[in-house]
Amino acid sequence: MTWTSWSVLGALAALALVVVLAAREVLRVAVAPSVRRLHWIQGLFWFSMPLLLVFLASLVQRFMTMS
Repeated sequence: MTWTSWSVLGALAALALVVVLAAREVLRVAVAPSVRRLHWIQGLFWFSMPLLLVFLASLVQRFMTMS
């Protein structure tokens, strides 16, 4: 199998997704409860959704090219 541009983009999106979700969890556990923390946590969640969609699209494209 060869790497396509979607494969590279999906790998980068997966890496960024792991970093964003790890930062979200660190923020959730380490920072004292406040309205500002809640906004950051929600913002990181919504920022991670496009990354997840790109990763899933590249995964689907990868499976389609295998067959």
